[in-house]
Amino acid sequence: MHPSMNNDAAQSDTEAALLAAPTGLPTLGEKIGEWLGFQLPALPSMPQTLKNLDKVGAALLDLPAAALERTAGNIRAKANNEQALDLAIADAMRRELAHEGNKQIAGHVRGLLRDYLQKHHSRRRVLEVAVKEIAADAGTTDAHSEPSDDFMAFFKGKADNLGTDEARTLFGKVLAGEVRRPGSFSKPAMTILAELDREIGSLFETLCNMSAALLGIPTRVWKPRVLTLGLGNASENALKPFGLGFDQLNILNEAGLIIGDYNSYAGLSGRFELAGQVHQLTVDQSRFPQIEQTLNRMHGVAFTRAGSELRAIVSMTPNQNYVTRLRAEFLKFGITMT
Repeated sequence: MHPSMNNDAAQSDTEAALLAAPTGLPTLGEKIGEWLGFQLPALPSMPQTLKNLDKVGAALLDLPAAALERTAGNIRAKANNEQALDLAIADAMRRELAHEGNKQIAGHVRGLLRDYLQKHHSRRRVLEVAVKEIAADAGTTDAHSEPSDDFMAFFKGKADNLGTDEARTLFGKVLAGEVRRPGSFSKPAMTILAELDREIGSLFETLCNMSAALLGIPTRVWKPRVLTLGLGNASENALKPFGLGFDQLNILNEAGLIIGDYNSYAGLSGRFELAGQVHQLTVDQSRFPQIEQTLNRMHGVAFTRAGSELRAIVSMTPNQNYVTRLRAEFLKFGITMT
């Protein structure tokens, strides 16, 4: 369904249906689907996740906040409050525009409507992507909490001003991640994502395609990084053959995606994820002392917190040239990477 003047009628129908609910409220999925213009895919029985989807859907589509209340009495009270607020806003506009002619007033109204419909279209697209992401990757683990009102207010402001479908797709992935695991994305991460241009986006994808992360370890404890084992210092163009020379790293650093020390180090052991693929390190015990020292000081380019969060929404494809080189460097120390 495309944004149109019929949205008012659709909202009225939605409110009427909500007011008719005798007690507890079913999921808003059906109404959200009507507003998006397609039937929502079947989702697994995950009460908190579905409740979270209801909440973000109501916020982004401007469904009445009453939709999230549990009793018909509360719903009616909320609806009456909102109606009073609407009347107050309309009265304030009349007073503000009292000295302008009908033509000028009509111009103001058209501008407000055009701006709202543009924002509404952007939000709908973001929500559509989020719903499909959740349905395509529906796990058995239910959400442990709900997205905060502060997150939704900030997210909504960013989503309103996205100019490309590519940006809306990325924000839809962020929203899906927040519905499944509230608290996954910070305000700095959303700000960076909203300001990302094609050059930085391409460089970040290149970075992610060579990045490693420890399995089961939160990124705030062990930040993902591009290992430079056997390659040298990244600040001296060690990663230039793979598209991440010093100048490119500076761009990513200025964007807030990687930390400024391009030669920081951290320990690495056992199983880890490299650009979305799981790898296992097998150590030659006869050379263990040297190997332990090597694994405890794995140098590389580390992601910031915001960069770590945004890495989660990148569709990564391992850089095979880099993987081959890294595997060969591990072998020099008696470590097999499979």
